[in-house]
Amino acid sequence: MHWHPALVHFPIALLFTAAAGYVAAAVKPDRWWAEAALWLHIGGVTGLFLAIISGSAAEPPSPDNPLLKQTLQLHELMGWANLWLFGLLMLWPFLRKNNMKPAERWTFASVMVLSLAVLTYSAYLGGKLVFEFGVGVIVPN
Repeated sequence: MHWHPALVHFPIALLFTAAAGYVAAAVKPDRWWAEAALWLHIGGVTGLFLAIISGSAAEPPSPDNPLLKQTLQLHELMGWANLWLFGLLMLWPFLRKNNMKPAERWTFASVMVLSLAVLTYSAYLGGKLVFEFGVGVIVPN
C-alpha cells in the first residue's frame, strides 16, 4: 500500500483550517484563534513533510511518457515549494511572539490565504497524476 494518498489530505485540510484561523485572529484579535491556527499550521507542515517522504517512496520508475514525467516532476517540486513556503511562514508568528499589530495580522493572514493557491495547484497536479495517468492506481489481474 502506498501511504502518500492516505497522508496527503491531512496537511491540505490542516493548512486551509490554519489559514481560516489566522483570518479569524485578524478579525477578532483573540489569542485563542492565533494559537489554534499556529498549532494547525505546525501540524500541516509536519504532514507536508510526511507526504513528501511517502510520495518519494511511492514514486514509480522513470516513466516513458514525457508529459507524465513532467507532471510528476512538477508535482514533486511543488511539494517541496509548499514545505518551504509554509515552513517559513510558520516562523513569522514564532518570531513575532503574538505581538502583531492589526495591520501585520491582516498581512500575515493574507499571505497565508494566498499561499493556499500553491498548495491547491500541487493537489491539482496530484489529482492529474491519478486520474489522467493512473499513477498509484492498483489494477487487479
